[in-house]
Amino acid sequence: MTPTRGAKLAATAYGVVAAALAGVSVALLISHAASGRGHYPPEWQFTLPLGVVAGFLGEMLLRRRPRQKLGWVVAGIGVTVLLQTAVTVYADYSLYVHRLPSAAGIFAVAGLPSGSLVPLLATLFLIFPTGSLPGRRWRPLAILLALTFLVGLPGQLGGTPSDTDYPQLPNPLELHSALVTDAANVVNVLQIFILLACAASVALRWRRSGDIVRRQIKVLLAAALLWPPVVLVLVLGPSSFGDSVWGQLLFAIPVITMVVAVYVAVARYRLYDIDRVISRTVSYVIVCSHYSDSRTAAAVKDYLGYALDAGQDAAEQLGYAPLPSAIVTKARAALDSVS
Repeated sequence: MTPTRGAKLAATAYGVVAAALAGVSVALLISHAASGRGHYPPEWQFTLPLGVVAGFLGEMLLRRRPRQKLGWVVAGIGVTVLLQTAVTVYADYSLYVHRLPSAAGIFAVAGLPSGSLVPLLATLFLIFPTGSLPGRRWRPLAILLALTFLVGLPGQLGGTPSDTDYPQLPNPLELHSALVTDAANVVNVLQIFILLACAASVALRWRRSGDIVRRQIKVLLAAALLWPPVVLVLVLGPSSFGDSVWGQLLFAIPVITMVVAVYVAVARYRLYDIDRVISRTVSYVIVCSHYSDSRTAAAVKDYLGYALDAGQDAAEQLGYAPLPSAIVTKARAALDSVS
């Protein structure tokens, strides 16, 4: 069997597993809604769409880029989130709609995806976009990431039921060990710092890379622009909004966009359009309301005045989108107040 054929078979098998997990989740959710019980599993509005998108794109990468390790990472994120969704929906349905067999044992598996998601995301950043580490100096961080996953896994699987969404379900894998619990808590904190370090590795890779890799990184950075407004809405909005259906869906948007960006970057789909996309976002200019030198004030007003007037006619030819008339009006009013 050739490596390419083996990769396609692996992608097909993965697709079957991911589709089965998604199908079970959707079927139970529909049955739950039909029962009219009114209680739904937490966060499924976030995990289900993320799992479906990551699962589909992961399978596509496994087929189109069988040698690219990022395909396996994206596929891992997809199946991890789908598994968490399926076991959580199964447990919720068993508790509130109709008793299902082995609900406690199946829900105990939820600890596996819970302990895998952050390491997978960290790995995604660490090897993006080439599928390899930025350099040999990053090997200790990769080893530390793997060790934290292995050390924290017993605590994730063997935790107490009171720490889960369904404390009424006993955990057959519970370890009753304070040492394991403390180790899992330390690992959870340590993995956050590792995740941030892995994200920083993308910036380091930018400095040492050529044109293609930089364009791939631009795709990821463009997707990351969705994070600030979403976080701002969730932080400033009502406390109940984050747990609502719309809050979960809103939080899913930037995460799903990041996964799509990884696929676009690795598949190199219309990669050279990213500069045009970035150039069509609104740019902001900070100026003083008053300048001590009248010549400086005149130069600033002439330069920005050209951009707002004659410059708008040349925007399309230069690859930029003209500003909407409402923004031009507001910007002109602000510029007229400069002295």
